[in-house]
Amino acid sequence: MNLIIHRGTHQIGGCVTEITSGDTRIFIDIGSELPGEDGVSPTETMTIPGVTEGDPRCDGVFFTHTHGDHIGQLDRILPGIPIYMGPTAKELYLLQNRRLARARSIDNGKTIVALKEAYTYEAAKPITLGSITVTPLFIDHS
Repeated sequence: MNLIIHRGTHQIGGCVTEITSGDTRIFIDIGSELPGEDGVSPTETMTIPGVTEGDPRCDGVFFTHTHGDHIGQLDRILPGIPIYMGPTAKELYLLQNRRLARARSIDNGKTIVALKEAYTYEAAKPITLGSITVTPLFIDHS
């Protein structure tokens, strides 16, 4: 099993963690970087072959919760890559994106479609993708 932390070791936010085992490749969170002291969010420059560009080569992306620094790059995930999140997180993030789309007249269509297609997980119920088994645990963020 190999673990790559693409982002999040030298900063708070923007979490992106890759786990591979054999031919199986999953990600835990694909988040946006937090805004700087000036309140401006950095332009996203990180690309991940097979996840955000090129042909899909990822067995699934698991989101831990709906803070932007964990889920903020959801709309950059290539179509066809399965997305997993808790049922309440899915419901809340879908509602938030629909409201933002109406309030700001922005096109959140790609994010909304991805959320509608997202799989949900339950605490302590393992999910096996290839040679990796993920067992979600619900805990307090803090």
